[in-house]
Amino acid sequence: MKRREFLRNSAMGLAGVSLYPQLVQAAEFYEGHPLAPIPSPLPAKARQLVFIFLTGGFSHVDTFDPKPELTKKDGQKTDRGVLSASRFEFKRYGQSGLEISELFPHMGKVADDLCVIRSMKNDFGDHFQGTLAMHTGSGSVPMPSLGSWLSYGLGTLNPNLPSYMILAKFMPYAGGQTWDNSFLPTSHQGVRVVPGQDPIPNLKTPVESVSLREMEQKMLADINKIHAKDRPHDARLNARMSSFDIARGMMNEAPEAFDLSKEKDSVLENYGLERGEKESFSW
Repeated sequence: MKRREFLRNSAMGLAGVSLYPQLVQAAEFYEGHPLAPIPSPLPAKARQLVFIFLTGGFSHVDTFDPKPELTKKDGQKTDRGVLSASRFEFKRYGQSGLEISELFPHMGKVADDLCVIRSMKNDFGDHFQGTLAMHTGSGSVPMPSLGSWLSYGLGTLNPNLPSYMILAKFMPYAGGQTWDNSFLPTSHQGVRVVPGQDPIPNLKTPVESVSLREMEQKMLADINKIHAKDRPHDARLNARMSSFDIARGMMNEAPEAFDLSKEKDSVLENYGLERGEKESFSW
């Protein structure tokens, strides 16, 4: 069964689900595309995942993880130093009684919609391996990142934009390994977006004529196909060609996607973003 037939038939079983029209359309137009959307075997509401990882961010004991025993022993000396309790007050919110720090005065309104995990840990003592384990599940053996797995399992409704993007002004511990695709196809590797005037470098072409640019892209695609025809089992070559296709689509759609000048003031205000600002966390 072809991928297009599979997507169409699977989508038929999702009658009434809001994604049905998009899935059928994607099956028609993006047959064989590595990032074509894949219907979920179970009903699902989520379409995207935003994973916020703050290197050097708030301490857990100052936000969602109060330590009563630490408060009792505040100032006591130990072999590893002086114990220091949180300086912020905690309150219980919602029916769940979730304890939240005064640092987040409005978070209590949605306390019952939050799932706070306080038992996470890893077996590594340094930031490099700990960060890598947080993103890939392994601090030593290279493995696909969480975003790569989501891209691989879900695909995207827009093949002209990366299905997995990272918003990072500075490189984290472990660098690009934190969003690497490892043994998954390269089309599922994360694309780093740097806040500022040029979020994704090299998207702007020096060729001013649209027709000339399209001609160059067509020639490159034809040459790649001829080259790939003699190497049908070269997965890396096919993945590279797919990357070129995505890059061409990004040249057309990414500039508009990152242009927030058309957004309403009310939308920008919801994110705490001032008009014209391109480097803050809100962007």
